[in-house]
Amino acid sequence: MDIYFQLGVISIAIFAFLALVLIILIFIDREKLNNLSQKKEYLGGFHGSTFYSQPFLTIEEAKDEKLNKIIRKHNKKVVVFYICFLFLIIGVIFLNVGRE
Repeated sequence: MDIYFQLGVISIAIFAFLALVLIILIFIDREKLNNLSQKKEYLGGFHGSTFYSQPFLTIEEAKDEKLNKIIRKHNKKVVVFYICFLFLIIGVIFLNVGRE
């Protein structure tokens, strides 16, 4: 097998693994935020939002430091999730180069 093809397969495998792990971690944070927002009434902006329509959460709406910490961690995970798409792009490029 060509080295470019192997690099492409490895890059796509890394993307798939990272994307799966990050999606699970992001939705765990979303569940924590949902549970906190049901107990307290100060997180009005989170109600009804979905990951696809609003991936980043704003910190100004929360008055609790614990909640702000969860929101910051969530937003960092979303950024890493979008960055991991570079592995997919690199993998597709290597697969196309390896095919020639």
